[in-house]
Amino acid sequence: MISFLTAPPISNNRGSGSMMFSHELEKVLSQIPEGRVTTFGEVAKALGDVRASRAVSDFLARSRQRSHRVVNAQGKARPWQIESLRNEGIAVIDGRIRDLDHVLFRDLRAECPLKLLREEQREVADVVVLEDDFEDVKNVCGFDLAYEDDRAVCAFAVVDVKNLDVIEKDVVVKEIDFPYIPSYLTYREYPAIRTAYERVRNDVDVLLIDGHGYSHPRRAGIGCHVGVKLGKPTIGVAKSLLVGKTRTPSRVGDSERVLHNDETIGYALRSSTSKRPIYISPGHLVSFESSVRIVKSLCKTRIPEPLRQAHLAATAGKGG
Repeated sequence: MISFLTAPPISNNRGSGSMMFSHELEKVLSQIPEGRVTTFGEVAKALGDVRASRAVSDFLARSRQRSHRVVNAQGKARPWQIESLRNEGIAVIDGRIRDLDHVLFRDLRAECPLKLLREEQREVADVVVLEDDFEDVKNVCGFDLAYEDDRAVCAFAVVDVKNLDVIEKDVVVKEIDFPYIPSYLTYREYPAIRTAYERVRNDVDVLLIDGHGYSHPRRAGIGCHVGVKLGKPTIGVAKSLLVGKTRTPSRVGDSERVLHNDETIGYALRSSTSKRPIYISPGHLVSFESSVRIVKSLCKTRIPEPLRQAHLAATAGKGG
């Protein structure tokens, strides 16, 4: 496998996650014999992670790679599948396959792309630097995405740290072909973020990403990927925990450590009068302390201003 890290920043977008997922999914679907079915879970296991079952179901429902031979674990078929299943001699009663175990096909083989992507994530984690690589922070750029069918609307907003004024804002639209799978967000969103980053005209000191950085099962969330690939100080800011435990900060401005396997992987910050904290973790070239300090200084509301402004722009860009 070509290392994720061998590509120079920005100039080379492998798109490996999307291409590998789509290609291997097509290979898996082609293996299901006539008169047999498999389940979303079996397909997900062949792709390398059974937790992707829901993503496989959603992806097949929306994509051109639909197959009438893939059903849920209980044998429930979608209405458009039933006639084709019956034409292959499979009994379907009240929308469910009768004797599912008798026609279930499990011998699916693939290159396990999700396993390969986990290996890439470990490569990224190995080179993440949790130390500050800047002296002064003047401008911060936030990125947020909104979705419309098979398109991602990615917006960025550059904010002046002194007064929190927006000095630049723009959106890009990009087709997506990788589903949402928890802990694999980077393979869905990084291509659009990279394209949007290339539009930024102003000098920016730190990037904020709507998602996790170090607070990730493999310490390689989308904040880490963006930072490593673009070579920029990057912080992940998420609205919910992906992994780990913490206590809810009691007062506005307070923060609590997020712990996973006795390691500090991020902080929960009560950034406003809302009792719901935000979850901050460094992505690359930023320390834990600076991550919290910088994000805290950018909050007029619960969400730091660069991300809030990017979210507004991305939402407005849908349908445009």
